[in-house]
Amino acid sequence: MTTTTPGEGEEYYARAVTDFWSEEKEELSCSVNDIIRVYGKDGRKLLRGENLFTSKRGLLPTYCVQPVEIPAAAKEKAIFFAREDFAGTETGDLSFSKGLLCCLCSGSKVDAVISPIDAV
Repeated sequence: MTTTTPGEGEEYYARAVTDFWSEEKEELSCSVNDIIRVYGKDGRKLLRGENLFTSKRGLLPTYCVQPVEIPAAAKEKAIFFAREDFAGTETGDLSFSKGLLCCLCSGSKVDAVISPIDAV
């Protein structure tokens, strides 16, 4: 499977790997598994991003997030993220955890627990 990873100066998506609570007005809070759209850097240790769960923007430390690799085949498709944990209740249902990124196949139904994001 071919994947793409962010290059220097590229916008990309990342998953929060630790909680970070902002103390300054310009900082961005995040919780584990939040999806962050990273759109810039501010020095060597800070990223500029938007938390897709809260729609807030700001700075956060680089150690808080890990880039999400998106398969190259999914680049032209709609990508969704899980806003909360979901346990399938019927045969054939998928179960997933908050923060999971997925690409829906044609004919898939979109449930209220997932939200679309722009393809990177």
